[in-house]
Order: sequence, then C-alpha cells, then structure tokens
Amino acid sequence: ARYAFNIAILALWCGLGVWLFCPDIHIYTGLSALLHGVIIWGAVKDVQAGMFSGWFLFAGTWAKVIWEQIAGPSESVSQLIASNVAIDAHFIGAVGGTLLALPIFIKIIKNCE
Repeated sequence: ARYAFNIAILALWCGLGVWLFCPDIHIYTGLSALLHGVIIWGAVKDVQAGMFSGWFLFAGTWAKVIWEQIAGPSESVSQLIASNVAIDAHFIGAVGGTLLALPIFIKIIKNCE
C-alpha cells in the first residue's frame, strides 16, 4: 500500500511539474520522470536497508540528471526512441524522489548520531 501511495504521489508530482515548469513540452508520453523519482527513492530505501550500493545508485542517478542539464539530451537516445528526451522531466522526477525520501534521510542521519 505504501509503495502504491508513493508511486501515485510521484506521478502527480511529475505530471504537475512537467505541466507547470516545462511549457515547451506539449505532449509528454513517457514515464522517465516517474522512473527517475522511483530510482532515487528506491536508492534511499536501499541505504536504509543497510545496502551501501544505494549511495552509488543515488549519487549516480543525480550525476546523470545534472550531466543532462549541463550537456543536454543524448542524441543517440533521441534516435533510439525516435523522440526528444525530456531532461527537465528527469530533473523533476529526481527532485520528487529526493523529497519523498527526505523522512528516510532524516532517520538515517539520526541513527548515525
């Protein structure tokens, strides 16, 4: 039930985020924003479960999102999917996943003290 709730919240966050902050995107048909949010949230859940690899997944996903913001979308991926890559949607999803994971981060920090 909690997982379904988190997916619904992330989907709403991503949909509203793309609609409000990406006026140049008129039709968004992918799930990449939601996927980035789920990956970030899941990475933090991995850390909470004691899996150090969660930190690598968290940092790697954020590094990818930041790189996309700096370098722009990948031309080869655009050709592969025959569409434009919505890098701003990826950013919105990653922010949503990070915000969703904030209570978990707080628990992790308190447990380290």
